[in-house]
Amino acid sequence: MRGALNAQWFCDYKLPHGIAVFTYNLYKALIRRNKNKYTLFFFDYGKERGNREKLKQYFSEDEVEFSECNTISYMDVLNSPNVFDGKTYAEVTGIHGDVYFSNSHTKIPPKMKEKWVVTVHDFIPLLYKELGLSPASDIKAIKLMKQWKPHIVTDSEYIKQDVLKVIPEYNETEVTAIGLGYNANTHYHEVNQAILDELQINGEYLLFFSPFEKRKNSTMTFEAFNMIANKFPNLKLVMTGGFSNEALETIARICRSKLRERIIVTSIVSDDEKRTLMSGALATLYPSLCEGFGLPIIEAQACGCPVITSNTTSMPEVAGCSALLIDPSNVNSLATAMERIVLSKYLQENLIRKGYENIKRYSWDLAAEKMEEVFERVYRGL
Repeated sequence: MRGALNAQWFCDYKLPHGIAVFTYNLYKALIRRNKNKYTLFFFDYGKERGNREKLKQYFSEDEVEFSECNTISYMDVLNSPNVFDGKTYAEVTGIHGDVYFSNSHTKIPPKMKEKWVVTVHDFIPLLYKELGLSPASDIKAIKLMKQWKPHIVTDSEYIKQDVLKVIPEYNETEVTAIGLGYNANTHYHEVNQAILDELQINGEYLLFFSPFEKRKNSTMTFEAFNMIANKFPNLKLVMTGGFSNEALETIARICRSKLRERIIVTSIVSDDEKRTLMSGALATLYPSLCEGFGLPIIEAQACGCPVITSNTTSMPEVAGCSALLIDPSNVNSLATAMERIVLSKYLQENLIRKGYENIKRYSWDLAAEKMEEVFERVYRGL
């Protein structure tokens, strides 16, 4: 069986992007397992963008076949209703596969004749309107999936249930939940003092590892730290992640705060920096309002770091009993959990032990194995 894997994401986004991390690690595992033949397909109309060279930053043509379409643009494939005109995907693009895989439901073509598997990471913009995110991509994708019924894969059982509610045309057997993994070559316990020195981090600290977005609760994390800071005068808060316009108010409040010398703010960090920050923290804070999975939970646990995360959406499923769960709408809940972690060495060690047990449920190899089973079922029409 030949699986055609959509690799356009690597031409348009860089690896720190969450979906790119998922796609890269899953594809690497599928290729390494060598159970099926795979093609990475992408578009570069007129060879104007150099997308083959971009893809070569992540994959080698010695390890997997590349399939490049230069006769039509990717945007036309996604948005032009008449681009296929009754023809198959292969006839129009020259990209051949027994099963086609899309790594995101927001990047799927109009009604297709071939066998497809599509990943739905979440419907957050659609289901959490209070976040102010545009649901347009979700609405469009749902309409298309209703029309041509690709098999859907989700990152968690929680999101699978969301899919079944939002798209009642699907039944249980047409949606498969496959948990994500962590990269054991990147996430393990290691504290590089040189990295901490460069970031001017010393002593005990709590780590907030998320983009500065409303959904990720960066403001509430700052407020919770304010509530406990006087009790622990040597404790610091390290906040790292991408900045958006939403972050400006939080950053301004930190700058005005009397605790500003104890709050260390960085932008996106490298894998080596992330490993050290997680390995050295008293806890990784992940108090998100909603998630499709929550990779930092298991990444931190792989680094031997206790985790405080939310009791909502997919996060209890991912963490199980290995993390402190808090109400992400209640700052007191987060502040209390932070205080418990700082005060109790026993609790820290217990969560570290439970975290190491929890991550045994997750690996990219296991995710690839389950994806292969889905490909096989779809190929055979089961």
